[in-house]
Amino acid sequence: MKIRGYDGCAHHAGIGVGGRVRRACRGDGKDGCRLTMVKDKGRRKDGGEDVRPQYDDPGTKAKQRKSQIVKREEAARVVPFLSHLPQYEAHSGAVAGLQSQDVHRAITKLGAQYATGYIQGASARTVALVEACIEVVKDFTLQHGSSSRAAARGVGDATPSAMLLSVTSSSPAVARDMVMNAENPSHELETMDVRRELDKRIKQCVQFVIDCRAMALPMGNFVRHLRALISAMSPDISEHEAKERLVASMQDYLNAKLLLPQRTIIQTGADRAVEEDDVIMVIGRGGYLVEQVLCTAARTKSFRVVVIESRPHAGGLFLAEQLSERDVPVEYGLMNAVSYLLPAVTKILVGAHGIMSNGAVLSRIGTAAIAALAKTQHIPFIVLSESIKFADRVQLDALCYNELGNAEELLLPKNMQNPEFHLTEGWSEAKDTANLRMLNLMYDLTPIDLIDAVITDSGVIPASSVTVLVNDQIIM
Repeated sequence: MKIRGYDGCAHHAGIGVGGRVRRACRGDGKDGCRLTMVKDKGRRKDGGEDVRPQYDDPGTKAKQRKSQIVKREEAARVVPFLSHLPQYEAHSGAVAGLQSQDVHRAITKLGAQYATGYIQGASARTVALVEACIEVVKDFTLQHGSSSRAAARGVGDATPSAMLLSVTSSSPAVARDMVMNAENPSHELETMDVRRELDKRIKQCVQFVIDCRAMALPMGNFVRHLRALISAMSPDISEHEAKERLVASMQDYLNAKLLLPQRTIIQTGADRAVEEDDVIMVIGRGGYLVEQVLCTAARTKSFRVVVIESRPHAGGLFLAEQLSERDVPVEYGLMNAVSYLLPAVTKILVGAHGIMSNGAVLSRIGTAAIAALAKTQHIPFIVLSESIKFADRVQLDALCYNELGNAEELLLPKNMQNPEFHLTEGWSEAKDTANLRMLNLMYDLTPIDLIDAVITDSGVIPASSVTVLVNDQIIM
């Protein structure tokens, strides 16, 4: 909520936190002051949106459909209680034929890698997005933006006279400017705002990425940071200087928020989370941080690892192979064997897709169930996460925000020995079942009371301290 009214009242001066509430009063101090409470529209200072689109609203769905670059086919069988989330059919050959779109080649390649699952994990996807955006900014030119605008207006081949006739209902000044820009393209380049054109290009790239796969939480944090940098530039900045600043800022962001924190977390985890003769449980592949912590600790310590696997992905098998090559004893089991394996476990290490400001952890599906079992047996549950994955919002369950994976993967597991074979005999019959609706949730939410510690680039902290770090990031 915020207060809207008139400036000038000393009684109500400074109401609000962080400048989001205006000074509001009639002007006579106390008695005559009238405060009007209005709903906060969910806008951030940097232009981002706090409110996520609800796809069960027809208007919102139509708006999202109109903005799509990659036209997705809606799922034939929608899961009713998750209708507020986007539900589409799996990508077919659409992503492969997107080279003709007016999208940078680096973003097109990145979108295809996201859609096919070639790049997995929130951190890896964010690193790839930052690197692709660096390529986009390096190749950006106002001339390219100008031609795109002309094509969008449909006046690329129009003569000045035809353009003048098309705007007779507009003001003479508008018509004169359009004719001048058509006759002298350099005049249009001089009057174009570099910031606006860069922001349009970034928005187009982000929309393409979202169409291929929903963005992870750290990806959204990076996009808001990038657009805030663009909006903070001087209006008269040159194209060359703007590109240099953005590229340098994105490279610094990549090092300061991703690469350096990862090295810090890996070293901290290997020194403090893994001890001699430990038995550590990992869920699936565990993520890049968990994998590197175990591999680093294996150089100097002796311990055992229990890998818990669940369908449809087989990342745990990959981790088991990596650890076996380093002479680490590994036990490999499925999710239904967790209760039998837990008594011998001394610690549980997991990665995170994101951590909410209330300390809840959004991670791979199945994490919350294992955390609940670990709590009953007093086994430490430790989360490894970079601070870029912290979100300044609260989430109480895994249904209000989640990502739906390809439901067909539940019936089409990939065979490890023969990657070309991925079809089960019962799939055709199951697909034709009238009342069957398959659900492949990607993440679940682990509440704060099940988490014992979070290892971040700031050190080892309790989950309740995430709010402090989130507030520090907002102030910075």
